[in-house]
Amino acid sequence: MVDWQPNWPDSALTIRTSRSSGAGGQHVNRTDSRVEYVLDLTQIPDLPPRVREQLGDTVRVVSQSHRSQLQNRREALERLLALLAAAAVEPTQRVDTAVPKAQKRRRLADKVRRAAVKSQRGRVRGDE
Repeated sequence: MVDWQPNWPDSALTIRTSRSSGAGGQHVNRTDSRVEYVLDLTQIPDLPPRVREQLGDTVRVVSQSHRSQLQNRREALERLLALLAAAAVEPTQRVDTAVPKAQKRRRLADKVRRAAVKSQRGRVRGDE
């Protein structure tokens, strides 16, 4: 887990608003409720290298699910922060473990037992 809090200069974040698409009647035609955040990651000095490797140089988040521009701004900012937080997390390294000897013996014993059951199947000889 990385103890990094996203902090960027004002010039790194571009906020654009426009009219939403879809149903909504006259309201959609008159209000700019769609919000688009574009964050330039090259302008953030304390950005962990892993974040830039995963996300590239810019991150774009769009929200247009609400009628209100304010709600869309909140949702877009939450999604942007969640995206940065998820990219900053280091994956856990898998540690190989050895199979216990008792488990190997049980597996081999089961194989022998199963082979014996299967060998009983087949065509009956002598009745041909």
